[in-house]
Amino acid sequence: ADLPRPAAEIKAGKRKYAADAGAQWALGNFKRAAGGVEIAYKLRLAPGAKTTTVFAGGLALAESFESLFYAAPPDSTRFFLWYRGMPPSSWAYGRNYFEADARDLARFINLAAGRTGAARVTLVLHSYSTLVIQKMVQLREDAEVARALGYLRGSQVLMLNPTTHYKGSEAQ
Repeated sequence: ADLPRPAAEIKAGKRKYAADAGAQWALGNFKRAAGGVEIAYKLRLAPGAKTTTVFAGGLALAESFESLFYAAPPDSTRFFLWYRGMPPSSWAYGRNYFEADARDLARFINLAAGRTGAARVTLVLHSYSTLVIQKMVQLREDAEVARALGYLRGSQVLMLNPTTHYKGSEAQ
């Protein structure tokens, strides 16, 4: 397993984010479910936390949760995902991007649960990610996706600025 490395500053695209509220973020990556490129994430451990929260943003708003992250120390261990093509993640062209991103989100939920030993994972999604979770549910027969959905059973799933479709997404 790829273990996160400590990072005093997180660089995403052209922006840098200093560690907030004295907390330490760590950077990590995992192999993309389709295509094998690296998908990046950051992790903020919360000592004594009883919950694990996964955040996944929109494509245009990759840093849509930064204001929350700069707030008071978290009450849960937080994981934040950068989808393919969102720096610092690698870019990979694909024809079935909803499916690939859904499999990456499932892999990430499983990684977060495995890292913390959580039986359940809280999920916070912004815009594009609300499409990704819909595709993930459609792929529920896949073993890795089914495992991730199991971690969400009985948990909170929060959708901010949900998107129900983009032109052509129904065909995906």
